[in-house]
Amino acid sequence: MNIFSVPSSVQYFSEELRNSTFKTTKGYLEATKESEGSNSVTWIVVNASTPFEFDSQQYFWGLDYLVIDEDEPVICVYPQSNNTEFANVKFSDGTPVTEIVFACPGKMHCYFYECANSNGGFW
Repeated sequence: MNIFSVPSSVQYFSEELRNSTFKTTKGYLEATKESEGSNSVTWIVVNASTPFEFDSQQYFWGLDYLVIDEDEPVICVYPQSNNTEFANVKFSDGTPVTEIVFACPGKMHCYFYECANSNGGFW
């Protein structure tokens, strides 16, 4: 198994992936108001052990929640410290989500939030 961490300065998060993840109808996150009268929203991870899915790819809320598959030995870890997309996403205990993790098949590599092969094609 190979684990790759992308610098937290990488801020790419596709609009489609963002829209899919933050839709309350998907059931991954629950929106709550920060305080009475506030317009700020905090997103709570509904079930940390359940990955969110987009375009047939599963994304996990951290390495602790990753389900390892022998067919996907390349692990991609994206720190969320500078990512404004997840600035207001927290676990039910109030702890912030600090990384998004996903896995790729052996001959693929991490490319932003996707798996890509060496000639630039996507999985």
